[in-house]
Amino acid sequence: MDNLIKLRKERNLSTREIAIMLNVSKSTYNHWETGRSEPSIEYLKALSDFFCVSVDYLIGNEPKREVSSAPGLSKREEELLKAFDCLDVYQQDFFFNQITATARENTLIKK
Repeated sequence: MDNLIKLRKERNLSTREIAIMLNVSKSTYNHWETGRSEPSIEYLKALSDFFCVSVDYLIGNEPKREVSSAPGLSKREEELLKAFDCLDVYQQDFFFNQITATARENTLIKK
């Protein structure tokens, strides 16, 4: 599953970290990535939720992934979501905290 490898590497995660998150052995996860075995639908759903992609993208039925956008998002907001999706979990937490703190400060200053 080439897309699974790509998504994991984009987030700078090891196979061990993903295996722990899914509560499977490292060898089981490695077998999924190498195609020696396939994850159950339960694990495909968990992986698609974690990586914010469709199950079809994970198994190679969709050529490219898209961040699902809510109606009414501007082009800039969609680009921000796509950029955020490319960050690893730690980077996402960092930027989320920074944005939240900045928004709070701006709200306090305007009052």
